[in-house]
Amino acid sequence: MDITTSTHWHGIFQRRANWAEEPHGLPSAPSNPTEASCTGSLYRTKPGRTDDPLADMYDVDDELTIFVLSGWFVFSILQNISFSSLRLDRYHKPSPLLYNPPFTPDCTLINGPGRGPSSPLAVLNITQGQRCRFRIIGASCDPWFNFTIDGHNMTVIEADGNEVEPVIVDSLAVYAGQRYSVVVTADQPVDNYWIRS
Repeated sequence: MDITTSTHWHGIFQRRANWAEEPHGLPSAPSNPTEASCTGSLYRTKPGRTDDPLADMYDVDDELTIFVLSGWFVFSILQNISFSSLRLDRYHKPSPLLYNPPFTPDCTLINGPGRGPSSPLAVLNITQGQRCRFRIIGASCDPWFNFTIDGHNMTVIEADGNEVEPVIVDSLAVYAGQRYSVVVTADQPVDNYWIRS
């Protein structure tokens, strides 16, 4: 980049790293042009451990078990505003016209593919009896998602990068910027089960 830049880690807990949580001009450390900035990674272990402290709770944890939830809007909100309403003088702003909540997406996307007439369904093959760690990421700006897997419970083991006391749920509300890890056991008869969001 050729401009000074700072990073705002929206939704990521910055324990003992509050300098990485503020916009430029506050106590943050901006990256100057041609400089790189490294603030570490989300993965942490307990002192003295080099492995995943939750690994004994699941059998499968790979790139196929990451679910990024987002919304897809078919039309721009500008398409719904007539040109005459945008003719403004210098004292009036178009923001009331442009912001007409609620913004409801036309489709929910899980890892990109949505459910349209020409969209193939995504398929995740799981072996019966396996315990899978699903990493669920709320990547939308406005809507929230109710994440469910037909016929299966989920055990929440992590929220926003922090281990939590395991709790069993049948659905999970995922808001913008939130991340959860859940363990799902393939303990139902072999069949196709919908993942819904």
